[in-house]
Parts: sequence; structure tokens; C-alpha cells
Amino acid sequence: MFLAIICTFSAGAQTFEELLAKGKEIIKNERKKTANEKTDYSEAISVLEQAVKMQPNNPEGHYFLGNAYDYDNNSDATSMNVSNREATIKISKEFETVNKLAPNYYGEKVALDPYSKISSIWASLAFSYLLRNNHDSARWAFSEGRKRGGFSDYALKMYRYVLKSCANNSIYFTFGDFANMSLWYLQEMENLRHDVTIVNLSMLQVPWYTIYLNKVDPSLFSTDEVAADTTLYSIWETKEVQVPIKNMGKDFNWTLRPSQMDKYIVRSDLELINIISNNKFRREVYFVKGSDPSLMMGLDSFVEDCFTIDRLGSEKQPERGKTFLENLNAFPVEMMSSVNPFSEAETYELNNIRVEYCIGVQILMKEDKKAEALKLFTKMEKAMPVSRYPYNNEDIENYVEGLKEKVK
Repeated sequence: MFLAIICTFSAGAQTFEELLAKGKEIIKNERKKTANEKTDYSEAISVLEQAVKMQPNNPEGHYFLGNAYDYDNNSDATSMNVSNREATIKISKEFETVNKLAPNYYGEKVALDPYSKISSIWASLAFSYLLRNNHDSARWAFSEGRKRGGFSDYALKMYRYVLKSCANNSIYFTFGDFANMSLWYLQEMENLRHDVTIVNLSMLQVPWYTIYLNKVDPSLFSTDEVAADTTLYSIWETKEVQVPIKNMGKDFNWTLRPSQMDKYIVRSDLELINIISNNKFRREVYFVKGSDPSLMMGLDSFVEDCFTIDRLGSEKQPERGKTFLENLNAFPVEMMSSVNPFSEAETYELNNIRVEYCIGVQILMKEDKKAEALKLFTKMEKAMPVSRYPYNNEDIENYVEGLKEKVK
């Protein structure tokens, strides 16, 4: 009988690899659920805690356990307003462990790299305090997150520069975590550019978020009721919006392109339409570089590429030109030396800036300014050496190396 029990236990025992694979699968399946389905990460947590006990020095185990804790605490942006301090500390420790065990983490990722995850969870906690007007606790959360490895030097330098380049009293639409959490940090911790209203495009779907925006900037929406409306989607009817341009005596004609569905229009689209229509081009409007065009409702063709930021105009914008080159040449490219080569988010941004420099080189070559083009290309190479910052995909590598042959 005793032997039978031992045999049964042995047959049911799982290896670290099996537990890790099971934990990953549960996380992925839970993340696939729609907003109307309840998520449950308790089994993933149980499985991955067992895996980490078996191999405490395996960074991938800690990475996925940290994600399981994170999604259990805050499954998406809708619950960011109730982020928990104790849970945040627990989650952070997992990603801090990953960075200690493997500074250049090569394991599978769910969404963000471990450095960015630390910034994201602490920014979420800080923002939950800001929603309650608890600035002391928000500053503590931002400070603690930076101390633990989040809010990197590069991220803060870049978005400090971008914020300072915005016009007074402007509106700045962001997309994704990397820009947003850095901007929140700078406005709260450095009291930088509170006149610029930061609006996260994807979070416009969340009613508590737009209610908060309406409190900090009462001129953003046309009415309090629009900001507080809880309707998540509506029948898609209006195809074009006419926005009077202040002091111009003409309209901005905007053909809408809904972000997600053909028959219906989602709340985030309606809120964006309201902000743009209510503004009437009284304030400058910007979009963060790399914004998802599908979230811009057809505005992308009216956006001027100003190198580190995109500016919304009332006319369809030409290809990159004088403004782009002026801003490119004025950019303090030496800040790129602070990019963490082990952070996927930061090296992704760096490679995008490489491409922007190459576009500038091509513009100069078309203008038959080969000496200036070579100077600009050399400046890029010196600031972002491939030996330290490899290309993040083959297409970028072929593009940059192909241009190198033409310009040198």
C-alpha cells in the first residue's frame, strides 16, 4: 500500500518545465477573455509559485509569476484605479528578481519587458492615488518605482524633452505604457508642464478615466455628461465631422474611420471625436510618436511629423520636410547613450529614432546635400552604435545598412 502511494505521487509530480508551461498557458487563455468574461489567475499563481520553488534562480519563472500576480491585481486599465500597494510591492519583487538574475532577459514575454513592467505597475499605483487626490502617496509610489528599477533615465530624458517642446496649454494624446507612465512621473515628480493635458487614447474607453480628465481639465470635453457617459459602444451612423476652426472662418472636414467595428463605434472613439470637435483648434494637439493609426479615427493623414512628436493640423499634411529636419538637427542625440540595451521598450524606441535619422538623411540626399546627409548619418552612428544597440529587426538593418552604402 505504501509503495502504491509513492508510485502514484511520483507519477503525478510535475517538472519545472511542465509547471512553467502550464502557468504560461493559463495566463494566455485568461488574457484572451473578453471584457464581459471574468478572469481568474489563481491557478496560474499556484502553478508558478510551485515552479519558482523548484528553480528559484530561473528568471522566466519569476517573470511569469510576476505577470500572474499583476493580472490578478489589475487585469487591465479598467481596474487601474484600485491598484493595491501590497500587491504592487509583491509584483515588483518578481520583476526585480528577473533583472538581478538576467539583466538581459531573453525568456518569453507576455507584453512588456521586466524593466518596463516595474515602471508600469508603480505608475498604476501612483495614478490610483492621484485619482483620490492623494499626491503625497502618488509621489511615494513614483519614487519607490524609480528606486526599484523603473522610470529609466532615458525615458525621463526623452519625455522631458518632448513635454518641453509642446506649445502652452496643449493636448497630448498618448498610446501604450512607455510614454504615458513617464509623462505622469514628470508632471507629478518634477511639476513639469501641467498646462499640457495628457490623454491616453486606449484609456478613453474607461469612464472613470474620462471623469478624471474632466476634473483636471474642464475645457477638454464639451459637457460633464459626455465625460461621464458609460455607454461602451453605439450604432455607427456619422461618417464625417465638421469642426469650425477658430478665427479662420472655415471648417475642418474629418472623415471618420472607426477603430474597431464597422457597425458600431466604441466609447473611446466617441470621446476622441468630442475632444477634437470641442477644441476647434484653439489649442495645439499632439500625438505621441508611434501612435496606433487605428485609434486615431482617420486623423493620421492630418498629422505632421515633427520628429519627436506629431502635431495635428487642419489640413492634410505633406511628407516630412523643413520642420522635421529642424527638429532632427536640434535634438540632443547624446541622450540616446542612456538607453538601457537590455530593455526591449527602450531599444525599440532607439531603433525607431534610427529610422527617423535615416529619413532625414534621405531628405537631404534628395535635395542634393550629400555632405550634410553624411554628417547626419555619422552623427547617428556615433550616438547609437550597432555594437551596443543591435537592430531589432532585419528590415531596419537592411534599410540602415543599405542607406549607409549610398551616403558614404
